[in-house]
Amino acid sequence: PNGASVVLVVQEWLTPQQNNINGQGITPDLVVTQERQLPLALRGENASPGDVISLWRNSQPLGDVVAGADGTFTFLERHLTSAEEGAARITGEALVDPEHDVQLRAALEYLGARP
Repeated sequence: PNGASVVLVVQEWLTPQQNNINGQGITPDLVVTQERQLPLALRGENASPGDVISLWRNSQPLGDVVAGADGTFTFLERHLTSAEEGAARITGEALVDPEHDVQLRAALEYLGARP
C-alpha cells in the first residue's frame, strides 16, 4: 500500500570480474566435445560351432569369442570395474579415466599455457 518493495537475493552468478550472468550464461573460451564410445554388445549367429571370432573396433582388438554348439556367440565389452560400476550406479554418472578425458586434458593444457 505504501509503494515499498524488498529485493531478496539468495544467489548471484558472477564472473571473476563481478559481472552478473544470471539467466544469460557465458560463452566458453574453448569448446571441447567429449566423445565417449558406449560399451559394445554383440550377438551373432550362423557361425560354425567352435569358430573363434576376433572382434575389432577402430583397428583395436576387442577380444575373441567362441561360437557355441548352436552357432551363436555373444560379446559384451566391459569398460568399468565392478567398484566403478557400483559408484556409477550410486552417483548416476559414467566414470571417465582421466587419461582419456578429452575435456580435462584440453583444460589442463589451456591453463598450463596461460601466464
